[in-house]
Amino acid sequence: MGTIERPINNSKGCGGVMRIAPCGLINRVPDASGLLAARCSAITHGHPLSHLASYMCAALISILTYQKMALEEAVQEAFNLAKEHYKDFGVSDDELKAFVNMIEKA
Repeated sequence: MGTIERPINNSKGCGGVMRIAPCGLINRVPDASGLLAARCSAITHGHPLSHLASYMCAALISILTYQKMALEEAVQEAFNLAKEHYKDFGVSDDELKAFVNMIEKA
């Protein structure tokens, strides 16, 4: 079993993100939901971008569920929160730039 601090691989596939939706539902605080999701993702996916994407997804779910923001505003809020934590997950500056580009394209 991997952790953020001790990854078992370098995988950044969708498996980490696809199972973290419940993390966004169990906590009204987006940051807490995101941090839980990052830890859950790290169990099987060791790449830092997997942790960051999982964080953002769960934070977004929490925001949409409990804060009733419009989608565009909620995405921006989750995005901003994720960018605050990128170093916590070991994401490099170059990886963050790639992440930002992907999110902006989406």
